[in-house]
Amino acid sequence: MYQILDNVLKKPSLKFLYNESLSIHGWHLNRKSQKNEDKGFGGLALSDNYQQSNNSFLYGFNIYLYQQILSNFKSNVLEDQPLPRRIHLGAKYKGNVGSNHRDTDHIDDTTILFFNNPFWEKDWGGGIVIENELIDYVPGRAIIFPSVFFHHVEQIKSDESPIRLATNFIFNYNFKSLKNANI
Repeated sequence: MYQILDNVLKKPSLKFLYNESLSIHGWHLNRKSQKNEDKGFGGLALSDNYQQSNNSFLYGFNIYLYQQILSNFKSNVLEDQPLPRRIHLGAKYKGNVGSNHRDTDHIDDTTILFFNNPFWEKDWGGGIVIENELIDYVPGRAIIFPSVFFHHVEQIKSDESPIRLATNFIFNYNFKSLKNANI
């Protein structure tokens, strides 16, 4: 059970977001997941526990992106939706395989994964596997699902692929209620 929204941002905005994200200081090239300490990946925290922890411009752009994604649902349901509890950027590249994990153990948490690259070839891999179902990495795509679902990044298969970026938003709102609020 997940929902896909395509074309959340158009290519010029994606290009800007991608380039701006990679130029920010504060990236950790061997970031560890809280639940999977055995594998590292490139990561940048923009906020944790509702507290901004990095670049205010990029944080603001991602808050706008979050609101754009939620605008696809009936406005009266999410009118007073708080800011996401967490905003993290994840960077993957060939040879960097994601561990199967859950973002939280709270049934009322929802995850949004947003694919930031302005260009991506399907043959490069890098999709997201949610509960054993592969969803292709498509630029400008948002995938919304319960944070308790197991998921991981499919292996990136090409040396030619650029760094694969995705923004992870976690917010407290039950996915079933959100799905029922779909326009």
